[in-house]
Amino acid sequence: MRRLAALWALALACAGGRAPQGPATAGGEALASYQSRAGFTCRVPAHWRVQERADGASFFGPASGPRPFSTSIAVYRYPKSAFSSAKAYAALRGGAAKEVDIAGRRLVEYESTSLQAREHGYVLTTRDGIIAMVHAAPSGSAEFTEPIFKALVESFQFR
Repeated sequence: MRRLAALWALALACAGGRAPQGPATAGGEALASYQSRAGFTCRVPAHWRVQERADGASFFGPASGPRPFSTSIAVYRYPKSAFSSAKAYAALRGGAAKEVDIAGRRLVEYESTSLQAREHGYVLTTRDGIIAMVHAAPSGSAEFTEPIFKALVESFQFR
């Protein structure tokens, strides 16, 4: 794990980025720095599956437990033309929006819950549009991966 973290730090230094700061663990999971081709870095569980997209990335886990890989934590980039504001995105997702400060940034937070799933998100406004960080999990298990989601949000950096 230390070797992986050292390699990530070296890769970020060579790329001109800096490794995201944050806890070494969250929710009982070891975290590693992740650098996306979409232009962001964050801390995520080292053994969760990753699906990289041009507009962001999705992380699936945990690998063990009663519902393996049933939780997703995703980062989506949207241009200004997609949503008029961060609050408009939150309203579309079905949650009441409120502004919060996390890690020195002003974000819009929302939460939407159904009988089967819970979605919790933070939306960041950028000069080019918005970035949505979304935690989706089956009802009854979201609280176990919420600390991991918070670690991603707190460590999130966008260039």
